[in-house]
Amino acid sequence: MAIWLITTGSSDVQLNSNNNWGSLYSKVNEKSPIQNCDEFYAPNIDKNTKLYPVPARVLGLVYQNHVANTEFKDLSFPLLDTFFEYFNRNGIQYPDKIIFLITDQQQIFNDVEKHSYAESPYWQDTCELKPILEKYIQNKYQIKELVHPQLIFASIDPQINPVTQISSGIDNWNDTLYLVEQSLSQELAKLQYNQAEDVYVSHQAGTPAISSAVQFVSLGKFSNVSFLVSSPYYDQNYDLKYDSQLIHSSNYWRGLQIQKAKQLILNGLPGAALEILDGIDNIDESVKRRLTQLVDVFNISNSLTKGQEYEPQVAMQRIIDALELVEIFFKNKNYIQGITLLCAAQETFLKAAIIYVLYKRYPQIQLQIDGKLVKLNTDEVIIWNKKGLGFVTDDTDYNGKKYPDNRLKNLMKVHKSKNIKEEKLNILRKLQFPTDNSNNNESLKKILEKLHKGDYGNFSVIGSNTGMLAWLCYLQPNFKPLMWGLLEWVSQYEREYEDDHRNQLMHNLLGVEAEEVIKYLLGTKQNSNYQDVLTVYQEEVKKHFLKVIIHFGLFVGNSQLQQELQDIANLLK
Repeated sequence: MAIWLITTGSSDVQLNSNNNWGSLYSKVNEKSPIQNCDEFYAPNIDKNTKLYPVPARVLGLVYQNHVANTEFKDLSFPLLDTFFEYFNRNGIQYPDKIIFLITDQQQIFNDVEKHSYAESPYWQDTCELKPILEKYIQNKYQIKELVHPQLIFASIDPQINPVTQISSGIDNWNDTLYLVEQSLSQELAKLQYNQAEDVYVSHQAGTPAISSAVQFVSLGKFSNVSFLVSSPYYDQNYDLKYDSQLIHSSNYWRGLQIQKAKQLILNGLPGAALEILDGIDNIDESVKRRLTQLVDVFNISNSLTKGQEYEPQVAMQRIIDALELVEIFFKNKNYIQGITLLCAAQETFLKAAIIYVLYKRYPQIQLQIDGKLVKLNTDEVIIWNKKGLGFVTDDTDYNGKKYPDNRLKNLMKVHKSKNIKEEKLNILRKLQFPTDNSNNNESLKKILEKLHKGDYGNFSVIGSNTGMLAWLCYLQPNFKPLMWGLLEWVSQYEREYEDDHRNQLMHNLLGVEAEEVIKYLLGTKQNSNYQDVLTVYQEEVKKHFLKVIIHFGLFVGNSQLQQELQDIANLLK
């Protein structure tokens, strides 16, 4: 006892001779629906198959009333013949229950869409093949003197949504999965079957969406599933032949999972791929190790050797990898991840570039403090750590102590009660941070108001985006013309809140449309000619970003991330 589930398409039933086609076609070509698209009167031979391809609906309409006649011999069933040959070759009894999945999309197309051109999906529907398939199965079982099987036709009939007035065809993966599951559930309810029965699934005909849906549904509904599939090959005479094989569900499931893992890897989701592979036997451990390393790359932690996290060259490798990651995210329309990572990459660049220039150009600074000349190492005064970029601090500056800047005061050799606001401003002047606003820059004006505010000043602003960009422009005046619009825009002190998608996403969990992402990426340099997020990112952000990294002498080589993704995906077996 067994169930055989078969998808159908135009390749299932074809003409092996056109001798009778003209006379039979003339009986229906003036009737609906063929009369509306009378383009099928002379099918051409396919040089590879030696058959005459005709759309399934048309073939069914022409031959369905002639299944008992000699004209039935005009029809060829290449896939089905191959499947039956497998049963015969391996001594397997024919299934006693057969379910054909047929399609009918007439409800979702208007008359013009259905009839006006021969390539319409409407003509590819297989619903009119029902009498032909019934006769074919009957003949096969009669030859074996077997009882005719319980034969069911499960129809996939997409409908127009009454609310939206929209419907997807059988190429839509989500909608087709629902339709297949619904149709099969209804038909299976009519059958008396044991869930442990052998179930054969032949899913190669029809659209990829139907094929995928049938695989998914069958594996979910039955415990003993095998996939009966056909593979084309050419014999020694260069004639196209078909060979069939049976793939048991465990192997098939493994293959499906590996394909899913490959796609996740290529889509920039190595962690998700690794979770899938952890449940599969006989995966090459070296591949899993490389995937684990990729997860670290995607978490921007691959190069975080203890003590080196904030070295400019090490940071640049993280930035270059991050730029590649952003491209992968945008390519797959994962805009939230892309925007978030890009913001982090820009902030990291500003910090790394400032530290690189400062330590190289000003290794030491001298100050007059209380009439004494004090020498300070710049890398001990201005630092970059997990708290950001700014003056050196220690824990005693944050635990409610009366006097701040204890670490810095120790370096200056002054009493802890001394107010060193002026000394800190002098340090910034020597390191070319703009402590006055001679150019009347509006964003800088806001920064300086905070910097000079109160008795002790607010020196945290030097590590803000606005402060860092201003600082870098003073350190490297020829940097400003190289800036890209987004960096300039996110470094403005005040921005239009509605356009600040990074803040919207981080604080309000708001989604974002492609048009908004384009506007965001262009920043201060809006250009209405762009229609594609990925192109905008590549041309208006990434390209300029890499040029600036090279300009500062911090380029450490191109990212090999996408090639590594492809290499690992290729190794999965």
